[in-house]
Amino acid sequence: MNIIDFIEARIAEDEQIAQAARPGPWIDEHGTRIGPKIGDGYLMVPESELAPCEDYIPDGDTTHIARHDPERVQSRSAAIRTIIEDRLVLLEQIDNEWGCCHSANQIRRGECKDNPLGSDSAFRALAAIYRDHPDYDTTWS
Repeated sequence: MNIIDFIEARIAEDEQIAQAARPGPWIDEHGTRIGPKIGDGYLMVPESELAPCEDYIPDGDTTHIARHDPERVQSRSAAIRTIIEDRLVLLEQIDNEWGCCHSANQIRRGECKDNPLGSDSAFRALAAIYRDHPDYDTTWS
C-alpha cells in the first residue's frame, strides 16, 4: 500500500462512518442547529432516539461531535481527494520538466523512482492525520 492508497482508504472509512450517522439536524439545548456552524450547548436528539445512558457528556465534547457532523466529513473527504489529484498533476508537470515524463497515474502507482510518493510533504501531511492507524508507515513521518 502506498501513501495515496493509505490516505484514500482512511477517507473511505471516514465517509462510511459518516454515512451511518444520523444526518441531523443536530441541535443544542436552545433548539439552535449546530453542525458546520457551532454555538455553545448540548448535542440534542429526540428522547425517543436516545439509548439509556446515565453518563454526562461535557459541553466541549458535544460541540466537538456536532462540529464534525456527517456533512462536514463528506466535504472534508472531497477536499482531500481534490488535493491529492491536484498534487499529482503538479508532480506530473515537475516530472515532465525533469525529463522522466511520467504521467500522474504512473506517479500515483509509484512508477517514478525519482519522485517517491512517501517523500512528498503534502501526502505526508495528509497521511499524518491518520498516524494512529495500524497501516500507517512511520517512514512517512
